[in-house]
Amino acid sequence: MEELHAFIKMSQKVFGGRLFMILRLGSKPYNNILNLRDEDLVLGLKKYDKKDLEVVKKIIKNFKKYKFQIQLLYKEDIPQDLSWYSFLNQGPHVAFEFQKAQTLFGENIFAKKVQPNFNLIRATTLMKLQQYLAEARIVFFDYDEIPDEKMYLNIKRVKMVIKDFLFFNGITDKIDFASEWDTFQHLGKIKFSVEEISLVSQLLSERPDQITTSLSKGERIIMLKRIISLIYRIYSHMSKSVSRERF
Repeated sequence: MEELHAFIKMSQKVFGGRLFMILRLGSKPYNNILNLRDEDLVLGLKKYDKKDLEVVKKIIKNFKKYKFQIQLLYKEDIPQDLSWYSFLNQGPHVAFEFQKAQTLFGENIFAKKVQPNFNLIRATTLMKLQQYLAEARIVFFDYDEIPDEKMYLNIKRVKMVIKDFLFFNGITDKIDFASEWDTFQHLGKIKFSVEEISLVSQLLSERPDQITTSLSKGERIIMLKRIISLIYRIYSHMSKSVSRERF
């Protein structure tokens, strides 16, 4: 926690009264043996200043050894109706993630905003899974030896797909992957095989970096194929459920 306190202190010193919020998003910090960043710190500033890019870059250099990624938001760019808001191409349902984020400084502005339109959440969630599938297939087609970061990302995406499926069905209050997976199964909308349940349980119970480093070249290929199949099953169910709906 010392690095977080140092980060908050430096941000306050650099930005002064312009700083209104710092949020913490992403997985809980752990010693990621792949040395990949898995946590976002969001700096909320009141107004735009073209000098901010260089300033934030200097802050990042001071905390380079820590595994968090810094994002920059401006208060004036966050609409009252979060249907109009997205972050890192995630669609408006990312607002729920911001609302549940840990507030390290100031007040979480997202807690006071209008909730996104439900049909828009469903549409953008479906688009996310289309993207996941396309990118996972590209990795499978392009690599005979899947790099650590590509394997890690696709393992993590199984967790994200479970969460996305719940968002798609109007469930936004789950805060950990275990309860999300339990809720997913209790919905009973998709009947997984014993093998699929075993795969998801493994990917949710073990750290993605540890799974990645434990797999051989051949095992990574097999694992990625299983992940693609799993994501497609969930995507296909969602796609069929909206095929006759009008937006």
